[in-house]
Amino acid sequence: MQPWNEAPRQGGTPTYGGAGYGGPGYGSPNRTTAMFGTGNPYSPATTKHVGARPMLGGIFERARPPGAASACRTLAYFSTLTQLCLYAAPVILCLQMAMDPDVVYWIGGFGQWAVVVPFYCLLLHVIHVKQIAANTQTRAIFALMIIPMICLAILGLLYHTPAARVKSGLFFQ
Repeated sequence: MQPWNEAPRQGGTPTYGGAGYGGPGYGSPNRTTAMFGTGNPYSPATTKHVGARPMLGGIFERARPPGAASACRTLAYFSTLTQLCLYAAPVILCLQMAMDPDVVYWIGGFGQWAVVVPFYCLLLHVIHVKQIAANTQTRAIFALMIIPMICLAILGLLYHTPAARVKSGLFFQ
């Protein structure tokens, strides 16, 4: 009877599992010495060399296990949904200010550019899902998700700065 972790032997007393003390696989001249006394006749030199893993586990460079593609797609859907929910209020406020005639007169109607943000998020989602399907995901897709936040912050500053100037001019006259 042969243990699961030992190679077939040519006679001798079988050693089951473990170190195999006294058996033909442990220190015998006709076989390779067992690695660390585990009964494994294969030395580390005969095993296939595996290179060092990339930083952060290299999740973007390796092949995925069978169910990981659907998990990645779910992540893409939830990240897009989260983006749309987070950016909904600032986009609606910018559009509301762009449609107000008083704000347009005193400050300007450039808030209508906020309508680009949801379309950008949807375009980013399509690119993300295509990358998942092709198994070519990059970290850049996650960095590109902050661009709408930066654009909305700039729009907010463009409305806030002239509004503060107009407010101070009205109060001090």
